[in-house]
Amino acid sequence: MAFATTADLIEYNPDITEHGIGNFDEQLTKAQKDIEKMIKVRWFDQEYASNTIYRLHRVGAAWDETKLDETQWTKTCVYRALANYILPMLSNFRPEGDAFREQIDFYSGKFSEEMDLEFGFGIKYDSNDDGVYAEGETHEFVQDRLIR
Repeated sequence: MAFATTADLIEYNPDITEHGIGNFDEQLTKAQKDIEKMIKVRWFDQEYASNTIYRLHRVGAAWDETKLDETQWTKTCVYRALANYILPMLSNFRPEGDAFREQIDFYSGKFSEEMDLEFGFGIKYDSNDDGVYAEGETHEFVQDRLIR
């Protein structure tokens, strides 16, 4: 299950392959692993930490990233890969800056924005493992208090 492919990456940044690299599967895989960890920590562990019985009933006892809807995270994965893995490979990181460093900042912001949007809309998690994301399997993440 891949959140994004090189074709998805080209859709969001059409000239990315013009820099001598034609395949970004490794970078997209790293970005996907990052996102899966963030979802686990920010939603699965945090949301249900205070009420274990509720979590067991709704999503199960153990985290399983294969139950996520990969299509929900395509854009997020592309932004993460660009900001954290692809564009840093292309930048020279000189003090005067370069276009890639500006793109890193842009895509970092887009990644944060997209993650917040997806968490707000609800995380699709196929808890009964039937291959269908029913209405009850979309879990909104609402943080209505400050956590320190």
